[in-house]
Amino acid sequence: MRVPWYITAAFGATLAAVILLVLGYDTTARQQALSLQWVDHTWRVKSELDRLENEIGDADASIHAYLLAGRDELLTPYRDAQQQSAATLDAIAKLTSDNPRQIANNSALKSLLGQMFRRMSDALAMRASSGDADKAAQLLSSADASGLHARLRTMLQTMGDEESQLLGERENAYRAASVREQGTVVGASIIAILLVCILYATVLRALKQRDEVGQELARVNRGLREEVAARTTQLSALSHHLLSVSERDRDKLARELHDELGSHVSAALMDVTAVARELKRAEQTELVPAVERAIDTLRASTHIGREIVANLRPIMLREFGLAQTIDALCAKFSQASAITCERKLAQNLQFTEETAIALYRITQEALSNVRRHSQATRVVVTLARAGNAIELAIEDDGKGMGDADAASADVHGVLGMRERALALGGTFHIGRRDGAHGTIVRVTVPTEAALRP
Repeated sequence: MRVPWYITAAFGATLAAVILLVLGYDTTARQQALSLQWVDHTWRVKSELDRLENEIGDADASIHAYLLAGRDELLTPYRDAQQQSAATLDAIAKLTSDNPRQIANNSALKSLLGQMFRRMSDALAMRASSGDADKAAQLLSSADASGLHARLRTMLQTMGDEESQLLGERENAYRAASVREQGTVVGASIIAILLVCILYATVLRALKQRDEVGQELARVNRGLREEVAARTTQLSALSHHLLSVSERDRDKLARELHDELGSHVSAALMDVTAVARELKRAEQTELVPAVERAIDTLRASTHIGREIVANLRPIMLREFGLAQTIDALCAKFSQASAITCERKLAQNLQFTEETAIALYRITQEALSNVRRHSQATRVVVTLARAGNAIELAIEDDGKGMGDADAASADVHGVLGMRERALALGGTFHIGRRDGAHGTIVRVTVPTEAALRP
């Protein structure tokens, strides 16, 4: 029996549609599996980056704990972190070996990590050779060390962002391929639907599967965005915590210098003074000049100790308030640098202790930058209430900062000033003065956070 042409055509179209549907489904399944592999790869890289960040934190905490307490067992996390970080770096290098940008980033990360461990090793060597834990701690808390930690955090964030970007590019390529495949499937299905009803149900099923895959990818995407946001928040909180710990350490060190070293130097000064009197009374004048030089040295040491304590713990903040403390700082700055310092300070503002310390440190750092870098002859420090905010501004008439310097997060202590402002819920700006030479540093803090109720 001769089969009608339209039945043959319907059968052929149905068979072609079925083949195309099977091929499309298989391609979609392979693409879906590949997409899940990409997601898993990104999670593995981010997990290794997080592990390396934790190892860096463990090493840093171990070193500081050892310098404070001096017990060898406190160095165990530091030694473990040295070994584990090498393995973690190798794992990251293997996972990112197919990405030229990540290869370069991994090389830079390895260099930064080596610098950090060398600095820690230098601090340990200084502690072992001189026995001075304070100098070793200062090496780890210097501006260079802080900048190194900031570059490490930035590089870890950059590598994480690179993986997220790569995942996004692969997802876009997957979507484009899916669109092409589905176009072919839908075209064949439309022809088959005109001939047989079964192809209609098959197309609906394929479309449903595509929607499910899209929803899954969207869910994974949301999870990645939330993870990045959470990590950013954690890094910001860590930075704020480190600033708080730094202030507490400064306060503790100042108390110990004042109570321990100050009392010893004072006692030595009294003893040497008594010896000088006895020598004069006994008419042993050949030793008197040496003893008097020792007295002068001890008095100078007392003065230097007071200066160090004042820099570490601004006692005037608690006794006289922020305005008078900044006024005294400006007077001392002008005396030391011969730069005119004009003050416009509101005297009737009662700041919280946290706000007062942060604004004082920002002013201290900004004036230090003016003295070292600006070549200015005049600086104006303004502290005033501006609407619902407190504004602190430090302006100079020097050479000004370049655009690259102003945008850089770790130049001239900008990172520390910015983090102090953000910790108060405020804003930070540094740049050229409008229409004039020089640089302006401006900090605004909401009044509800800055002032005592």
